[in-house]
Amino acid sequence: MLQGEELRNLIHDVAEEIRQRDDVKEIADQMETMLGTRLFPIEVPSGLGLPALVEHLRRGNRPPGQPWKSHRFYKIGDTIIHEMQGSGNEYNAYVSLGGASQYPKISSVTLNNIMQDTGYTDAQLAAAMRDSIRGKELPGQLQKYTAKLNRLKLLLFGREAIRNTGLIAFTPMILSLIASDKDDMTWQEALASYETTSRLGRRGVFPMSMENAQAAAAELEIERLTSKERERTLQTPLEPRRSRHAQELANREIELATRWLAAIMKAEGLTAFNDREHAKIFITSKIVEFYVGRQRRKKS
Repeated sequence: MLQGEELRNLIHDVAEEIRQRDDVKEIADQMETMLGTRLFPIEVPSGLGLPALVEHLRRGNRPPGQPWKSHRFYKIGDTIIHEMQGSGNEYNAYVSLGGASQYPKISSVTLNNIMQDTGYTDAQLAAAMRDSIRGKELPGQLQKYTAKLNRLKLLLFGREAIRNTGLIAFTPMILSLIASDKDDMTWQEALASYETTSRLGRRGVFPMSMENAQAAAAELEIERLTSKERERTLQTPLEPRRSRHAQELANREIELATRWLAAIMKAEGLTAFNDREHAKIFITSKIVEFYVGRQRRKKS
């Protein structure tokens, strides 16, 4: 089975391929025509609308150290959200959820309160979020939390994926593992499992939850772009020289991808891939399926 940096690089290739799909770019083009004001927000449709949002927000220039196209209004479902970068480059509007401003409290306060109030389990809540991404309405007990859950979706699939475009694939892995009855991942594990440990970056299994993740992701992106350019020009690959936080982020991406891939291969009765292309096609199909649901084959 694919492992280590080879698997991590493949996941980033899958995320980039999804972002560059014609249907995703078409949605992003439509977003470019929207004003992004309170009266005329940028609408994020269900399905592949979230990867399209990443493509839209990644276009164009930006001041050094600033997020792509912040301080705009977005609409997901009936929720209008003013996205903005807060103090210290650590907070943003999406994270301000029911008094929770950081990932551990999103788990222990926001999501825990929702589950206690509704009786939903971690898996049921994750499955409901996944289904809402596909365009389904939230179940009755969760509807009063629609705004909070939409903000959370735009954090995990939007703003964080703008900082690290690999999350177009990694975030579906997190929700899929939480929603699965074959894995015991919880929201607490995803967002806060390392808070009481000495692990660098603390927070949880979700890669971009770790401290200093934004700078680490930027460093890894430069490394990736440099490597791709050297490969294109037939130059000798450079040995990565990463900061501690960049290596930690890469490690967390590898761990998540390894865990998800093992679970999905077992569920599909698949023991091995023929080659890298076979693996890429399989993984891409599963990530796209997360966003749009399983598509029925048309009868001939």
